[in-house]
Amino acid sequence: MTIKTIPSLQPNLYEEDYYLWIETTLKHIQNQDIENLDWPHLAEEIEALGIEQRRKVESYLKQLLIHLLLYE
Repeated sequence: MTIKTIPSLQPNLYEEDYYLWIETTLKHIQNQDIENLDWPHLAEEIEALGIEQRRKVESYLKQLLIHLLLYE
């Protein structure tokens, strides 16, 4: 599939078609086209991913501690 982007519509793409925004952003990254990246939304997504991963680790650790306490 070929993805064509219009730089002036890029910020709206994030709000209107998230999946297409992801595909477009991925193509820009793969092509090392950093000038056309939607930096504010990309930073927001990376931050959200980090927060989600941290919560998962905290949840797994909590479950592990509960199981260890129940084991004794």
